[in-house]
Amino acid sequence: MDDLNALRAQAFVRSPDEARRPQDVLALVRQKQIRGAYAEAAVALAGTGKADDQALSDEVAGFLAAMPPAVSRRLALAREMIQGRQATQLAREPEGGAGPEKPPPDRGRER
Repeated sequence: MDDLNALRAQAFVRSPDEARRPQDVLALVRQKQIRGAYAEAAVALAGTGKADDQALSDEVAGFLAAMPPAVSRRLALAREMIQGRQATQLAREPEGGAGPEKPPPDRGRER
């Protein structure tokens, strides 16, 4: 079941916007609108010529730069699932790679 969920998560992460649920697309659009409003406010503050406004503009620009990328909750969860699975796989591998090679299974009795 975990493999199926991991495959679904990978497919979702790689899917184009058209293949995503409408609520995911709307969440991403809303996040972009909010970021745009902050950016517009920063530009407007920078344009006043006042030192206090310029300092606030710089703070807003720094805030925007530090924000994580705009993603829906489902997309973020899908990415976390993939990263968690990859970390689990790496933890299971012994040091030095995949380990010693196993001999091929016997194909039958030797006579």
